[in-house]
Order: sequence, then C-alpha cells, then structure tokens
Amino acid sequence: MGQSREVTTDENVARIRELLQEYPRITLLQMAYILNILNERVHHILHNYSNARHICIKWVHHLLSADQMATRLWVIEDEEIPKLAKREVHVKKIIYAIFFRSTSIVKIFKLGNGYKVTTDWYVKKWLSKVFESINEDRPKSGLTGIIMYHDNAKSHKTLVTTRYLDDNGVQLLTRPPYSPDLSPANFWLFKNLKKHLRGTVFNSKIDIDNAFESFWET
Repeated sequence: MGQSREVTTDENVARIRELLQEYPRITLLQMAYILNILNERVHHILHNYSNARHICIKWVHHLLSADQMATRLWVIEDEEIPKLAKREVHVKKIIYAIFFRSTSIVKIFKLGNGYKVTTDWYVKKWLSKVFESINEDRPKSGLTGIIMYHDNAKSHKTLVTTRYLDDNGVQLLTRPPYSPDLSPANFWLFKNLKKHLRGTVFNSKIDIDNAFESFWET
C-alpha cells in the first residue's frame, strides 16, 4: 500500500534541503533516487516540511520547451526568485539565405539591411544564381533531375516562382503546412550551425560573416 511514512524523518528532510540548495534544478525523481524513497514521499516532504516550490525564471506564454524546462528550479520559502533580464525586442537581425544539396552547400546569400524577400528578389537575385552554380557543377546534366525543396514562404508559392521553376525544368517537392519535422534544414543545417556558433560573442557583422565561412569550410 505504498512506502511507509517512516521515511519522513528529520534526516531525510534535512537531506532534501541540502540537495535543493546545492542543486536548485534537481528533479523530484532524482531526489527520490538519491534518498531511495518513493516520489510521493519526496513530494510530501517538499510541500509540507521544506516549504519549497518549483518556479521558472523565465515568463512563458506557451508550453515549455526543453531549454525552458531546464531553467526551472526549486526555491525554499523566503528565498529570492531569480530574475532574468528581458531581451531587447528590436534586436537587429542578419539574414542569410542558404541553398544546399544532400552533398554540399550550393549558394549562400546575405540579405542587406532593410531588404525583404520578395518574389522578384527571390527569383532574379537568388534562384537564377543558384541554377547557374548548379549548371557549372553539372556541365553535362545541368538542372536535369534536380528536385527543389521549398517551405511555405510566400515568395516560394507565387505563380512567378513556380513558372520560373517550370521554365528551367526543375521539379518542386512541396511539404504539408506546419510540418517542421519534415524539414531537412532543421535536422542537418540548423542543428550543425547552432553547434558551431554556440557560445560565441560577435562584435561586428564581419565576425559573423567569418564564422559562417568557417562553418561552410568544415
């Protein structure tokens, strides 16, 4: 009928307090494992003897992500709740358009400040150069057999874009709406790029460009 209430001892109460102070992000399951008692007993001690509560240092408006769950921690009564500085809303962004194949990067474009990815820009500035690069790499076959993978961006779905692909004999592989799990960019390109850039502080746009170049070279 469950573990004996005898595990709610002064020793276990003190040990849980020590664990909370030493490891604020420890989970209930981890504490139960260390003390060799049931989760229910740990929960009972936390809420009835330690006055501890589980909080998150970041305000969220949606389900917690894995990173946000990792920031949750325990605080004991009267302890100050950690504060997290709010991010600047209008942080300037640098946008790169990356075209890649299963074997390599084909072309990288950097979008200038103030520019938007319109259909005209996408077709004339980007796709034309991408196709030119592919033709250079494949002088015999050119664009024959090339299948273009697009997401659901507006510039990708216009009649001008689809006609341009048809005129060049390029097939289009579409994707269902809201299906990020089908995107190879998420599982190959972005995943490895994040690993490469993680923890780096950039002091200038040139530093960012150099970081991107070093990633492609690897």
